[in-house]
Amino acid sequence: MSSSKWMGTSVPGPNLADRSDLDNDNAPTTETCDVCRKIAHAIAGNEPKDAQTSSYEKIWYLGLWQGFSDRKQCHDCQNIVQFFGSCADDKRSFSPTCSIRLRGGWRGWKRRPRGGCDTFTIEGFCKSFQTFDTISQICGCYQQLRLVPVEKNGTQVSENARCLSLTSEFISIPLLIGWAQQCHEEHGGVCHDLTERSRISLPSDLILIDVRKSCLVHVPTVSSERYVAISYVWGKKSGDIRLTMKTRDFLFTENSLMRMKERIPRTIQDAMTVVAAMELQYLWVDRLCIIQDQKEGLNQQLHQMASVYANSYFTIVAADGRDADQGLTGVKPHGRSIAFQFSGEVKTVEDPDYIRRTDGSVWNTRAWTFQESTLSLKQMIFIGSSVYWRCQKMDKDETGGDMFRLGADNSSDYGQGLGGACPPWPNLERYCDLVTGYTVRNLTFETDALRAFSAITTALSGSFPGGFLFGLPVFLFDIGLLWTGAPDRLVLAKRRKSFPSWSWLGWTGRTTWDVKYEAGWSPLHVVWRQSPYPTNFKPLIDWHAIRLDGMRTTIDNSYHSYKIDLRDPDLCLPTGWSLANSGCDEKTLVVQSDQIRPRWDYDAKGYYEQQFNFPVPLFPSPTDDESHLFSGKLEFQAETCTITCSRGHDYDVHGRIFLDLCDDSGRWIGAIDTNEVMNDEERSGANYCQLIGLSYGHVLLGIPRVQYDHRLQKDFPEVEMYDHLKTLKEYNFYNVMWIEWIDGVAYRKGVGRVWEEAWKLQNRTMIDVVLG
Repeated sequence: MSSSKWMGTSVPGPNLADRSDLDNDNAPTTETCDVCRKIAHAIAGNEPKDAQTSSYEKIWYLGLWQGFSDRKQCHDCQNIVQFFGSCADDKRSFSPTCSIRLRGGWRGWKRRPRGGCDTFTIEGFCKSFQTFDTISQICGCYQQLRLVPVEKNGTQVSENARCLSLTSEFISIPLLIGWAQQCHEEHGGVCHDLTERSRISLPSDLILIDVRKSCLVHVPTVSSERYVAISYVWGKKSGDIRLTMKTRDFLFTENSLMRMKERIPRTIQDAMTVVAAMELQYLWVDRLCIIQDQKEGLNQQLHQMASVYANSYFTIVAADGRDADQGLTGVKPHGRSIAFQFSGEVKTVEDPDYIRRTDGSVWNTRAWTFQESTLSLKQMIFIGSSVYWRCQKMDKDETGGDMFRLGADNSSDYGQGLGGACPPWPNLERYCDLVTGYTVRNLTFETDALRAFSAITTALSGSFPGGFLFGLPVFLFDIGLLWTGAPDRLVLAKRRKSFPSWSWLGWTGRTTWDVKYEAGWSPLHVVWRQSPYPTNFKPLIDWHAIRLDGMRTTIDNSYHSYKIDLRDPDLCLPTGWSLANSGCDEKTLVVQSDQIRPRWDYDAKGYYEQQFNFPVPLFPSPTDDESHLFSGKLEFQAETCTITCSRGHDYDVHGRIFLDLCDDSGRWIGAIDTNEVMNDEERSGANYCQLIGLSYGHVLLGIPRVQYDHRLQKDFPEVEMYDHLKTLKEYNFYNVMWIEWIDGVAYRKGVGRVWEEAWKLQNRTMIDVVLG
């Protein structure tokens, strides 16, 4: 590929790779400290005498973090300081007295099981823990510097070290072309060309960057033109060019982007360079392909992001840096360099295992990039000094080998990425996992919480009848309301008042659903995952959502109507469904549909019919997320009562607490998981809880419990903790919500459950509720 195809600018960035002197053999020499000489000997295979050896790794202690900072004359010490300083969050860094170590284990010293390069890790640790927990458990810094020795121009570090071959300052464009072509030629039906039912349809018209004309163009999607999308970190820099009503006419003028390149972030310029070098024509970039100040159409354009990423030829992931000026390392003119040359002899780069590298990147902490990555079926990932390919059937790095197999189904329409992975039935577990993954991400503006997730709900609407309302599935609304804050969350929950209190969107912090609540809808029959305690829920409330225009819309919360008894002699199955025996138990009846294709089992090396515990709605019509048309208030009638509460048994170190509910005699009858942390005054004042019943729950316990104690203690610990529940053969309860009233509107304070027998003994009344 000729150099004339490359374009770009030499805008400086914070990456170590921009420092060309690090790769220059004639660069001025600097003092090398004893610590770096120890690192060099360890990597070269000349074990320092003070190495500690275990069955799976070797460890060398490097002193305190303050020492690295103080050694100003040591080139590599300062590179290490710069690395951790550039990738760590502003609020997370090593303390001066933090101990640092070098570690080489089964991923390094003993060679990787699948071949590859030796890997050595520089990290913080705490001697007060016998297991040497990493510093992430001590002071909140999650970064690790993973290094691999580099073979350049045929020169290895030593005979004892397995090296990465890095023969070029720039990334090989033919290699990138080969990855994309291999996927296109071999992965049809999984990575692209999906069936109509499993495909997310494109909008009728797209705005794209034409890299040949250097301007924006309208491209009808019926033209089947290939385009590349990009996922990157915006950052806080102002003054960059964006598509607005004012700039629209200019940006559609040929060569307009070339004339404005000083206002185009370096990452976008480098992405245009890659697209042009690969002899492609179109690039989709959110800031230039979505009209940023057109409020009327902005929500619709954000919903279309699901189809944009799912249908792209591939997505460039710019996983490095804090903003869009980071650039793509190895793309001309920004050559990559060997950032760490211990003792001037041992050359190393960051480990090309991007799975671990992206864990600590800013890109991997942003809420917007979560949906972009989730929806992209094919990704070209630029991080550190390397580039990687990831699609539904292969992962590649520059060494030429498969990094690992994702395990995508060879025969199915549903790969691993959400852009093609949505099963055609409501998969509650998949939804819960996505919400949990999203809620640990960060937003610059909390008001974007719904927008940054709307592309995912748009994609999932092809599985969930009725779509979503403020992040909750309409079809499974009762179960969706039972979300809780994850017990191990590190960020304390705070109220987002721009969203309803009943939705997880109304709160910051990691969100999850207990296994027992997911079991309320578990249609897919997977033998090894079947709960030994079948759980069923039945709704108690007819829900109505209030639109901004004041009209009421009924929420079709009808999941329970599908859970039929397959043993009923008068059973009449829906068209297309048939009875079958489960794989391991001839007495267990299941159903299967002729609309669902067989799937490949990697363990059994054969096809198997997907079986269900009951018929489910298949291939519902996709719908746009219209939450922005609703006020966030729910109207309904509910049964309510007030119950005594006290401090519970199980609460975490951050103060989040579970409240026990007791009857007049002090006997346990239920529990509440609070939304947020309670201070001492609130705990002492929480003597009574006003509860409303949401749904009725039923779980069978009539089996020898000792076989499944671990599962029972996790899902329903109360039946093993309290004497009056231990003898039950079936446990019946009510899922409830704790509410408080402000100016005639109720707001959620927590959710939990109450034992049925105790609930019926309470002084219950039926009330009208507006839930805000």
